[in-house]
Amino acid sequence: MAEVGGMLASAALRVATQKLASAMGDRAMLQWNFDRDLEGMKTTLESVAAVLEDAERRSISDAAALLWLKRLKAAAYDVSDLLDEFRAQAERASRKMTVLMPFRTIIPKIIIANKMKVLREELNEITNQHQNFRFMPDNTSNQQHVTDKRATSSKVEEALILGRNQDKQKVMALLSDNITQGATILSIYGIGGIGKTTLAKMVLNDTQFKDYSRVWVYVSQMFDLNKIGNSIISEVLNCESQITEPDRINRCLDELLAGRKGSKVTVIITTRDEEIAKKVCTIEPYKLGLLTDDMCWTVIKQKSNFEARIDKELLEDIGRDISMKCGGVPLAAQALGYMLQSMKFDEWVSVRNSDIWTESTLADATSPHHKSSGLHDEDATLLTMHDLVHDVARSIMADELLDSSTKGKIQRTSCRYALLRDCSKPLKLFIRALHFLDCGNIRLHGAAFSSAKWLHVLDPRACSIKNFPSSIGQLKHLRYLNAPGIQDRNILSIVKLSKLYFLNLSGSARVTALPKSIGEIEGLVHLDLSGCISKDCEKFWVISPNYDTIFGSAPTDQSCKFIECVGTLCNLEHLDLSKNNSLNSVPESLGCLRMLHTINLSGCCNLIQLPKSIGEIDSLKFL
Repeated sequence: MAEVGGMLASAALRVATQKLASAMGDRAMLQWNFDRDLEGMKTTLESVAAVLEDAERRSISDAAALLWLKRLKAAAYDVSDLLDEFRAQAERASRKMTVLMPFRTIIPKIIIANKMKVLREELNEITNQHQNFRFMPDNTSNQQHVTDKRATSSKVEEALILGRNQDKQKVMALLSDNITQGATILSIYGIGGIGKTTLAKMVLNDTQFKDYSRVWVYVSQMFDLNKIGNSIISEVLNCESQITEPDRINRCLDELLAGRKGSKVTVIITTRDEEIAKKVCTIEPYKLGLLTDDMCWTVIKQKSNFEARIDKELLEDIGRDISMKCGGVPLAAQALGYMLQSMKFDEWVSVRNSDIWTESTLADATSPHHKSSGLHDEDATLLTMHDLVHDVARSIMADELLDSSTKGKIQRTSCRYALLRDCSKPLKLFIRALHFLDCGNIRLHGAAFSSAKWLHVLDPRACSIKNFPSSIGQLKHLRYLNAPGIQDRNILSIVKLSKLYFLNLSGSARVTALPKSIGEIEGLVHLDLSGCISKDCEKFWVISPNYDTIFGSAPTDQSCKFIECVGTLCNLEHLDLSKNNSLNSVPESLGCLRMLHTINLSGCCNLIQLPKSIGEIDSLKFL
């Protein structure tokens, strides 16, 4: 598939514009006199956004337009990074500002001002270039508008439908056995592209219903009961209905229903959601299954005009291999058939051999930990997607994804997402998300993160980690840290990760201290300390920034002291303390967590009692 990486530009541009708009009202920005710079960059990005739709459309076939989009996307990322850096500097300045040392705030201001100047010049140059391309602006209204790209009609050429006759007969039998006075509602559900709508069309157009008043209604993404009601009235009366009052629409529908012989109504609803299917039906819903590999091959042959090819005998086995990759989804087989129609023999071979079809590659790229033996693998949920969706996603991220598990050159300076097999070297990439794969025998380099200051997501589970590298404290923008099984006794460095949203230290039984200042991670929402409190540890303590220690005096106090400082995390919503056999009590300070909605204490077999303060947490839903 051709590279469409430039299409991420609109998303990057939208985020950058939103951050600029938010920063313009920031008091620190006004104090540092950056408001005019921000206004100028915001205006520039908005002017470019007006022509972005045409630019993305042309980038598919125009290499120069694609390069321009990539440059714009990189600039948008730089704007976002600069604003994040400024906020971090402003927060540090507000904490450290002193009357005697004002230069501490002047130096960062000069650095950011210089970066902002370079960015403004870059954006101006990009704007001038787009004028040379003569991109056409989008003249549509700014009001919310959702295009019904999936709108359907009841027309169907049943002779061209393959593999669904048996399903049609089963649905017809269900309806025949359950038709009663009033309304009979049957739901057909299944994954996207499996043929639910096609099956509904086949049933609707069956001769059994030739004497019925047949109505086909497409329920759009913008759900509108008035529109649905008017659609039914229009089709039954064969004239346009534009009634605006809901009561009048309901009365009209009641009259139409009452005027029909026997007042029998059969409704077929298609949906991807099984829960919705079960809620709205009056009879057992019908789950539409996948096609067989042979049937997918038949669909591919039909759509690719296979029988007319002179090399069909050579392609037979290759085509059957490709059909097995469709996962039984008719829409996938149909799309592949149309794509293969114009391809030559070697291109068919390339499609079959493409690494995007490999299940292990898909699993590795989406959830690398499924190939490693973690402490909580039994609790893991494997998220999968269809191969074609994965293909499109990888194509869109083509110039931003660094995957060392695949063959070929991997040196990309524009990389934002990385899956690496080697963690022994410092990272010199401006990456946002980093996962490691099969690094169990390789130690994480001490300076691994010294240059990766823009990292937002870090998952080092596949590395051989005994302690956090000293450079982890430099990840000022890190939001997600998934590091179970840490063997470091002192994890004071995590306090420097002030932007953390998610922290998983599960199974880190050698951690003997939580930093007393952990409350400085104000945005922390999810904290997993399951399996962290070791029964073999004689003393637990809490470390403060100046390394003063507080020791538990009695055995029952030790485990409680270990988590005492958790009560300072004012925005915490999810706390996992499960599988801590040595946990005897829970500190009263947990009652201060007013945002907490989930506490997991399963497997804490020695827990004697809960503090009364837990009953004061109004937001608590799961215990």
